[in-house]
Amino acid sequence: MEPVTPSVGWGVLHLYYRVDRERADRDPEAGKRVADAVASLEAGGHQAVCMAMLGHKADIGVMALGPDLARLHAFQAELLQAPLEPVWSYVSLTELSEYGATEDDERARLAAEEQLAGYELEQRLAAWRERFEMVVADLLALPRTPPVLAEGPGLLPGCVAPRLTSRRQAIWLVPTEAFKRATQPTRGGAPANQTSDHARAYDNLIALDLRLAAYVKERAVDLGLPVLDVDGTRPLADTAVLVAEHFALAARATDRPDQ
Repeated sequence: MEPVTPSVGWGVLHLYYRVDRERADRDPEAGKRVADAVASLEAGGHQAVCMAMLGHKADIGVMALGPDLARLHAFQAELLQAPLEPVWSYVSLTELSEYGATEDDERARLAAEEQLAGYELEQRLAAWRERFEMVVADLLALPRTPPVLAEGPGLLPGCVAPRLTSRRQAIWLVPTEAFKRATQPTRGGAPANQTSDHARAYDNLIALDLRLAAYVKERAVDLGLPVLDVDGTRPLADTAVLVAEHFALAARATDRPDQ
């Protein structure tokens, strides 16, 4: 089976099933068939998550993702060996909008690319909002001391800004293109190496990160929030000192936003 790889991102397969109770009762290996299919997929460098569904439309959901669309299609066929009846499915791609967009960006993309409107659009946006709110809830559940330093691709300027009571509570470190290309090889290239065209996938990975970096810097500047360019000329220890001074960690050990 020849691999089929997108030029950008990974394929994401969303599958929803009802359990055929009669077949399941007759097949003592039913659960193992699903487990074996998942294990085989993950052994090949892909990922899968199974979940129990609430409501009446489906009993279980499966989300599988990875670089090879042909392998995802084979996984879909393997699941049908178990007593499962498909009730809904769709395919998406991981892309910049998942990690680097504001809610307005995501709303515009869903309307333009997927022609969503009304209730269906709001449902998709609700899931988008929920991811960020879960991050905020986890942070606020932590003790107030010592200070908590949170980082990650989901903490975008447009999302974080409304939560701040002071611009000292956030800073974005943005790599230059030269620094990104110089350091990426030291971080490993596992996603690129799992595709049929490693060089092309690696270039796409770099391009995606650079688009995100440019977006973050532009939004932070527009919102009047601090940005620190990282180009490799400053030693790591000096960068750490600048960040600590920005947060005034020693003087403000108990300062955390309450929102």
